[in-house]
Amino acid sequence: MRSSKTNLALWAVLLVCVGIAFYLLGITINILKYFGIYSNTLSQFGFSLVRFSGLPIFIGLIALVVEIYTSVRRVKRLRRTYNRLTTNRKVTVALTAYNDEDAIKFAVQDFIASDFVEEVIVVDNNSRDKTAKVAREMGANVFVEYMPGYGACVFRCLKELSKAKTDLVVICEGDYTFRAGDLEKFIAYASNSDCVMGSRISEQLQNGNTQLSIFMHFGNYFVGKLLESKYLGSVNISDVGCTYKMFRRDS
Repeated sequence: MRSSKTNLALWAVLLVCVGIAFYLLGITINILKYFGIYSNTLSQFGFSLVRFSGLPIFIGLIALVVEIYTSVRRVKRLRRTYNRLTTNRKVTVALTAYNDEDAIKFAVQDFIASDFVEEVIVVDNNSRDKTAKVAREMGANVFVEYMPGYGACVFRCLKELSKAKTDLVVICEGDYTFRAGDLEKFIAYASNSDCVMGSRISEQLQNGNTQLSIFMHFGNYFVGKLLESKYLGSVNISDVGCTYKMFRRDS
């Protein structure tokens, strides 16, 4: 990751989006007259929006060109630092869990059986069922996080993973949504990344009954690219909703 984040590209993209929104709103207002909705004030307001829309778009495009130019030079320097070979391919896995008594058994079993997994940690977010008990019986090291909320549970996972013996650590959900069979795909990118995030946006690899609707699919991708512009040249994000992630422990 680059040390200084200007976020110029993010603001540039937002300015362009605002300009396009103003333009479309202005055009829509002027189209209303064909449906019998017309007033001179409303029409002038619509034309003003169309004229003004060019300003944020122009400023945004200029800022984007500047950020792309500086990012290209920065990425060339980063390429020399990212090729860190991963000799130890073992990972420590932390699973978030809340009332997952029925699923945690299969999730822990799946990861423990993997040749890549050194240890499985389960962080129970103060469940009301037997999630913690079942996870211990299956061989996981269980920690209870009493602060409610998914964010608190993830933070506790990261805290426990920072003490792991392996160089690579994984965070995932304990509801058996994801499989240990995908770990090898993450490891393949670990030599060139500080963080590898799962992505569910490849339609060819999705099940037919996936919960990702068309709206969620493209909305996820759009938000991912918007967030990517904040760290232009340092990250590649296609899915902001996938909770299956691998990190280098030192990062």
